[in-house]
Amino acid sequence: MPHTYFFYKVLFFTHFTFFFSFGQMFVQGSLYLGSGYELFTDFEQNIFEQQSLIVDRNGGVFSFSQKAMWDFSDIMGYIDGRIRKYNPDNFSFPTGHGDAFQPVQLSLSEGTNFIEVTFYALGHTQNTLGLNLEKIHSGFYWTLNSSSGNGQLTFSWNLDSQIGSFLNEKGLETLSVVGLKDTHWEAIPSAVDLNSFLDFLPSTELSGSISTNEKININDYSAFSLGIKKEGVSNFNNIKVAEGITPNNDGRNDTWIIEGIEVYPEAQIYVYNRLGNVVFSALNGYDNSWGSNFNSNSQPLPTGPYFFTIDLDADGTVEKQGWIYINY
Repeated sequence: MPHTYFFYKVLFFTHFTFFFSFGQMFVQGSLYLGSGYELFTDFEQNIFEQQSLIVDRNGGVFSFSQKAMWDFSDIMGYIDGRIRKYNPDNFSFPTGHGDAFQPVQLSLSEGTNFIEVTFYALGHTQNTLGLNLEKIHSGFYWTLNSSSGNGQLTFSWNLDSQIGSFLNEKGLETLSVVGLKDTHWEAIPSAVDLNSFLDFLPSTELSGSISTNEKININDYSAFSLGIKKEGVSNFNNIKVAEGITPNNDGRNDTWIIEGIEVYPEAQIYVYNRLGNVVFSALNGYDNSWGSNFNSNSQPLPTGPYFFTIDLDADGTVEKQGWIYINY
């Protein structure tokens, strides 16, 4: 595939929508997209390195085609402003604001024409709490807009998010995704991921990610953030998902083990690659026998992270989701 490189210091786009259809887009340095205009990329790989791409928050938008993905070399490579993804399935949004970088991962229902995400590194003006919340984070929030509304969300944090100070000696398990519904914030059933979707390192107070337990109507909420749920509000179940597979026939972790899955004979499980394609599924329970082969083929999958969802009762509610890593 050919490579195209763009080196900009400051660039104002006016009266144009840009379309690219081959290779890669590589942005190094500061790029500015003005109000009321859209920059559209159809490149399969888009790299933002060293500086953020700034999108005017009064109407500008950077948009990805269905096949377009992104990559970055450090935490300074992100999009500061509104990001749109057309015809999305699974996609992570490289959202940032100022010096803050906190991406969002979404798993969306079929038929969604687009999803938009904007990150704000500041507190929301509305601070009324619902009955199931103790407090919300005052340092950041995200706004999301979807054509169909149904999706499963994963939000990230890092050292700059100061989650440890926010928890104030409370356990990480008290953390929750929260949504602003009408005039108040409410805790949304969610669970801290074993490993962050960004770097696949274990989630800690320093960095990590948290996912909603099921698909929700995104458009029911005008904003999302992280909060602390009140005692007695539980988001966990008895399922323990192995963090990875090492199918090298050494007798250890040769297959993907989900402890407790045997008591859910109707469980539906999907595993996706980074492009959102299903690489494995089990639709009538799971016997802990999958060894990283591609669907029913004997071909092994490449080394790397894969996203999974688990619907324990086949009722359309995803109780577990996260990332597993395949390594040989």
